[in-house]
Amino acid sequence: MAETFPENGAVVHYQRRVRWSYAAFFGLVRQAALGLQQYGIGREIYPTEMENVLYRLPQVAEAQVFGVPHPVRGMLLSAWIKPKPGNVITIEGTLNFLRSELGEEHIPDLIKVVTSFPATRSGKIQKFKMIEMTLAELQE
Repeated sequence: MAETFPENGAVVHYQRRVRWSYAAFFGLVRQAALGLQQYGIGREIYPTEMENVLYRLPQVAEAQVFGVPHPVRGMLLSAWIKPKPGNVITIEGTLNFLRSELGEEHIPDLIKVVTSFPATRSGKIQKFKMIEMTLAELQE
């Protein structure tokens, strides 16, 4: 299931793009795990880019941005925001801030204010559980 792109000599296999070097070594060029997501028609967004913008809000303690599968649009951009203790975050205020900082195509389709994120015992945030929870809420 590999495709070759003759213009740059890259080979794509299991979402990895690899370049053949002249010394006969494979160098990992890029991996889809870096987080580039395509949302809707032609929107390419790095979740960390959106998270970094959200961290500029003084009320935000943590932010997680991820894609949620959608049957018609392909993917919906979802942002979960955890406020700092004692602060209140409004969705309208967040949307206004994002519109002033980003283009309209980068605005999340879903924004949710949460008190905690699903995490492992070691503290690693589990985005796959966040996707499952969001899908369950959308189906209700």
